[in-house]
Amino acid sequence: MNNRILSNFEIVESLVDEIGDQKLTELSKFLGNRIKSPDSFIVLFGETSSGKTTLLNGLLGEHLLYTSVSPSTGAIVEICFDDKINVLEYYAINNDASIERLDKEIFDELNKNPDEMLNRLKINAPKKFAVDGALRLFDTPGYGSLIDQHEKVLMNILPESNLLVYVVSYKVGIQQDDINFLKMAAEVITEGTKIVLVINRVPEEAVNGDIRSSEIEEYVSDFLHYKPKTILISNELCENDEYPLPKCNELWNYVGHTINAEESQIELEICFTKYIFGLVEHCEHVIIKKEIQVQSSEIEKKEIKGIVDELRRTQVEIQEELIKPTFKKLIEAMPVKLDNASLLVGKAINSKIDDSSKLNQDEMLTYINQYMLSNETSKEMQIIKSYIELTLRDLDKKIGEKLNIALCRIEKTIELNFNDAFVKLSKNLIKKSGGRILEASVLNYFKQFAGRGGTGIANGAKHLLKKAGDMFGKTFSRETHNNLAKFLSKVGATSAKAVGIGVSVIIETLFIITDLLTWQKKLKKATKKGINVWKNEVVTILTEDLEKLKDENIQLVNDEIEMWVSNFTFDESAEDITIVSVEKLKQKLEEVKVDIEYKGEDDE
Repeated sequence: MNNRILSNFEIVESLVDEIGDQKLTELSKFLGNRIKSPDSFIVLFGETSSGKTTLLNGLLGEHLLYTSVSPSTGAIVEICFDDKINVLEYYAINNDASIERLDKEIFDELNKNPDEMLNRLKINAPKKFAVDGALRLFDTPGYGSLIDQHEKVLMNILPESNLLVYVVSYKVGIQQDDINFLKMAAEVITEGTKIVLVINRVPEEAVNGDIRSSEIEEYVSDFLHYKPKTILISNELCENDEYPLPKCNELWNYVGHTINAEESQIELEICFTKYIFGLVEHCEHVIIKKEIQVQSSEIEKKEIKGIVDELRRTQVEIQEELIKPTFKKLIEAMPVKLDNASLLVGKAINSKIDDSSKLNQDEMLTYINQYMLSNETSKEMQIIKSYIELTLRDLDKKIGEKLNIALCRIEKTIELNFNDAFVKLSKNLIKKSGGRILEASVLNYFKQFAGRGGTGIANGAKHLLKKAGDMFGKTFSRETHNNLAKFLSKVGATSAKAVGIGVSVIIETLFIITDLLTWQKKLKKATKKGINVWKNEVVTILTEDLEKLKDENIQLVNDEIEMWVSNFTFDESAEDITIVSVEKLKQKLEEVKVDIEYKGEDDE
């Protein structure tokens, strides 16, 4: 990491130490750890037996990870590198956020047969194994083998990734499972994520490229809407007809070059500079609170309690009058809207079948399965997504309006009942609440996802700070928009997965069509069955996801209210706070701003 970034962090850290606030110290500690260890996320994915785990074993130089040519459930395995250890360490990270040290035998067994408690497995490896650069590698099961829990974990990893390595077997090529998964992945992969296509086990005569490799590359580019870097790895066998550990120098050199590229480093520096400036704003927020506390009279402190009570009432009203009724309406609407969508999809496909030649049954089956079912359901889902988005944006607006009304009443209360000095400090406190956003976007973020036991997986370099505006005229849209965007992208992925299930049902129902006179009728019947499977799958998952999104919205409101409540909640046990000590902190703050060339919102 850039020495200037580390130096600036250490300057701010010295201010944090002087302030002596527990949460601020905790925040600084987590931020410092991430600045000192800015890992890039590299995810390998592909179908079972494509050879992706063997590629990782080749990088590590040992058969560390379990491999199998037959489908198995398997677990997601995270590999981290630590220059302080000399031997491999094995861990299980569970869904309840607990972490267990494992021996190799139990690790291998969980890798083959993960239990319901497991979120992912983790290996800490000595630094000698690592590619040049700080990175975390994720090996994923073949997606035909994914159980639901691990699919959710994988769908959370993909948006956080800096680089994706998609491994395809030259011999097997792109199959229906690949198509289904690529469509899902395309919905959640974030802009700026690099993708590498590895075509594995290529015959020696085709290592420089051929028509089959070009076709695989074209398929992947079409489904991901992105032209990946393509690397061909030759097919080598040992004397016992087993695959050796491949060195894959071209792949790992590309990985190292990508994560160490100047543009990647610049992105990291911008990200961490914003984090450090946010930490400064948080320091200023705490200092202003201390100043208000030492300057407030007992009467003013009683008035402050009334402000807190007003915020709590608003919190309950938003939940009961806005959030819960809106999501109830959405959840009840989903079966009706999906019923209508399935009828329109069926009508469009039946019309196409009726127009087809009696002799084109094979071509029509292929056309429906590979294109039309996906295309028609996608069009209908776009309409449903728009309905959900409009409904939730309207909810967002109403929440913002209700918050603003409450906050404006608080502003009026402060102006009428407090002295000029308190009013000035309070407005400054509220304005500087931008630093409080750092607590939500870094402290909770890294605390939950730092990989030391947190069940989620998150990449600090992919998340810049969200700016906070003035208290007055403020909108509630910052986090809700992020959650909404994530939810809507998942809606597309959900439908894509359900289409794949529907296609399987159509194929299973028909198997082989031989009757030239009745194939159209049979195909319509099979298609109707497949569409119903798609509809039911989407309704079930959308209902579950809307329930989760409701809970997230309630939590966001709670977090928002708690942030404003904390503005007017003071530590009465802190007897050492004096006007003199606060003035010293204010002076130190100004010195820190000069030293790190601080730029706040007003300076940008």
